[in-house]
Amino acid sequence: MPNASEPKPTARDRWLLQALYLSPLTTTQILSFCRHWPAPFSHFKTLNRRLQKLCSPGTDWISRHTYARTTVSTGPSYYRVAERGYELLTGDAFALPPGNYSFGEIPFGLEKHSFGLAQIIVRMIGSAPECGLLVTDCRPDGAVVLDSGERGRALIPDFTCCVACGTGRRFHYCFEFDRGTRRQRSVTAHKESLAWMIKRYEARHYAVEAAGLGFVVPFVTSVGPRRVRQFMETVRSTVIEPRRKLFLATTLDLLLRVQNPFRESIFLAQDGSLVPLLPEYHCSDYRPAAYQPDLIADPTRLR
Repeated sequence: MPNASEPKPTARDRWLLQALYLSPLTTTQILSFCRHWPAPFSHFKTLNRRLQKLCSPGTDWISRHTYARTTVSTGPSYYRVAERGYELLTGDAFALPPGNYSFGEIPFGLEKHSFGLAQIIVRMIGSAPECGLLVTDCRPDGAVVLDSGERGRALIPDFTCCVACGTGRRFHYCFEFDRGTRRQRSVTAHKESLAWMIKRYEARHYAVEAAGLGFVVPFVTSVGPRRVRQFMETVRSTVIEPRRKLFLATTLDLLLRVQNPFRESIFLAQDGSLVPLLPEYHCSDYRPAAYQPDLIADPTRLR
């Protein structure tokens, strides 16, 4: 439990804890993430001083670790929310992290996946305010476990969020980050294949669509354009409605290069067309909206 000698968190500290709950981040990624906050960190030195304070004994709200040089050439440090920081977010000393979420150092075999996913999260959340969009109800890797309809096997999106435009329209996304390690199809390991994932997402979408909880699955790969085309061929040969835009796919390189992924047509759709992340017919609904840095609208829902 927090004690009397423990420093009180500022509003910016809470936003930082939320960001580090969503993904492990380097200082460069944090600076990109926070640039639309009402009180962003303006310089590396300012940010580093605060990170050191939040990592120090007696606070311990976040933890510091280092990426291997085989993951990122410079081997930078990254930060994660610690158990005491999570307690501060939830307001519950006995709160358990949702789903398969875990604290501490990232296992070496997952570092490249974690770093690439962090790039996606920073890019999406950082781009939204530029066109008057709000990103809310974010959940990190392992925090959302969806019923796949098959016993003993669940769907676990890499990142989920809701994007709301100025008129109140809301769009739900389940992001999947791919590094080319999963087979398109497999007889011996069917439940580890992309085809299985596609079937289960489609079944889940039909199950919740009637309640207005439909979603889109953006598939982002670090491999290259060929992997995007192969994935979409698998989608078209697997789903019940091949022309429906349930799945979108693009490369990580393209996602990071464009000015704004919400408006630029960089995602390959099931019908073979290139589309923006938000449907084109809703572009007229974009209106400037007050930025809300609280990505997790109701912290108690973390439990």
